[in-house]
Amino acid sequence: MQVKTGNTQNPLISYTSTTTTAQKNESTSSAKTTTASTATQTSFSSLASLLSDAATRAEKRDATSSRAQLQTMAEALLNVIDGPVYTQNKAKHDQEVPDTNSTELLQLATKATDFLNGKTTNPFAGMQREQLSLIAYDDGSSFTVNERRAALKEIGVQEDKWTQSFISSAQKEIGATGTYKKSYAELLNHYRELPAIEQAQYSADLEQNLVNKISSKTSSNSKDTVFTDALLTMQKQQISSMRMQISSLSLFSLAASR
Repeated sequence: MQVKTGNTQNPLISYTSTTTTAQKNESTSSAKTTTASTATQTSFSSLASLLSDAATRAEKRDATSSRAQLQTMAEALLNVIDGPVYTQNKAKHDQEVPDTNSTELLQLATKATDFLNGKTTNPFAGMQREQLSLIAYDDGSSFTVNERRAALKEIGVQEDKWTQSFISSAQKEIGATGTYKKSYAELLNHYRELPAIEQAQYSADLEQNLVNKISSKTSSNSKDTVFTDALLTMQKQQISSMRMQISSLSLFSLAASR
């Protein structure tokens, strides 16, 4: 702030009050920090609210549906966001705008569409698996089709990362011990951590088959060669579909049932 002193007999002297300027800058910086913090909280609150609503719907769906019904629902929901049906309606999906006044949610939807068109990164990258599933398999209207598709893509990315790590550890185990007992236990834990609507897409006897293999007293099982073949297939397979999370465990499920 410029401050002037003096009278008609003496020249005016101008100087800058550095203390006042610093205080002003500090005040401005504080205001910006507060604004940014508020925006972040608003964004989090908006998305958290949608996820909470989706979780409520999912809980009710899972509690009132059989495994077979969940499997049918999953297929119907996936058909909308993956495959020919999505491709045929892509232009429509790219124009879809969520019914909200929230700037943050509108931007999230736009980013999802931009990501699917190769313009930016996935806005759901790094999100927890459970939350991704709530979005991808939501049967309400909280999320756009492109948001659900983007969430499914991130599920695929995370599942691919888990699968490659699993294959590596399983191959080390068979080489060191001649069995897959620990690997079967890891596979079982992974399966049990999945949401019900994802579990329903796998063989109904997968869990029991894995339990049987883990509890088997046999130190070496020649049938494990089927599992080895499954692991090698997974390594070589080029999967273009976003349903990576389905294909990996389905293949392991087939091997575990032998």
